Amino acid sequence: MRSRGWLDETRVWSGPDGGFDETVTLRPLVRRDLPGYLAAEIPGGYLVEFRVRDGWDGAIPRAAVLIHRFDGGHSYLMPGNLGTSDLVAGDSFGDPEPVNPPPVKSWFDSFERLDVLSIDAGSREAKIRVRYRPAARVPGGQAVDPMYLILSDRAYQIWVEQHYPHVPKVSEVVAALRVMTAEEQSAALTRAKTLTEYGKIVEEAVGAIRR
Repeated sequence: MRSRGWLDETRVWSGPDGGFDETVTLRPLVRRDLPGYLAAEIPGGYLVEFRVRDGWDGAIPRAAVLIHRFDGGHSYLMPGNLGTSDLVAGDSFGDPEPVNPPPVKSWFDSFERLDVLSIDAGSREAKIRVRYRPAARVPGGQAVDPMYLILSDRAYQIWVEQHYPHVPKVSEVVAALRVMTAEEQSAALTRAKTLTEYGKIVEEAVGAIRR
C-alpha cells in the first residue's frame, strides 16, 4: 500500500529520533473506517501492521501483527523472535530484553525492540510496545573514562583528584606533545594560554570581592 501511495501516512505512528518507549494501539489495516493508527514505523525501515481475518485478509490463519521491510520494490515479511512471521501476544521482534542494570558496553549500543502485548480480534485492536534507544555518541569522538560511568558524581571527582593531578609533570606533557603535529602543538599552546588568562581574571575577581 505504501509503495503504491495508498497508505494514509497520517495514520502511521512513528517515534522521535532521540528514542522512545511507547505503547501503541493498532487498528486492522483492512478497517480504515475505524479511528486510530493503521501502522507503526520503527527504525530500520520496518512497518508494523495488525491484520485480522476480514476482507482481503479473510483467509489468513489468525489475527496477528506483521512486520514488513520494503526493499528494491518488494515487501519482505520479518520473523519474530519466536520464529514465526505472524506475531501474537507474547511474541517480540528485535533485540533481546535488556538486563537491569545494563552492562556498561550496552550504553553505547543502540537498542530496538517491539513486544506484542495483546490482540483482541473482536474489538479490532492490537497493543504493541515499541522501544528504541540510539547508540550513545561521545562529543568530538573523545574517549570516556569507564569510571565516570560506574561511580557517582562525587566519587568520580575524588577518583579524578587521586589519578589525574591538576599539575602534570613536564615529562608527561612532553610525551603527549611528541605524537602531535607542529600545528596541533601550537593550537594546544594557544588553548593553554587562554586558560591561563581566564585563571588570572578569576583570581583578580576573587581578590576584588575579598577586599
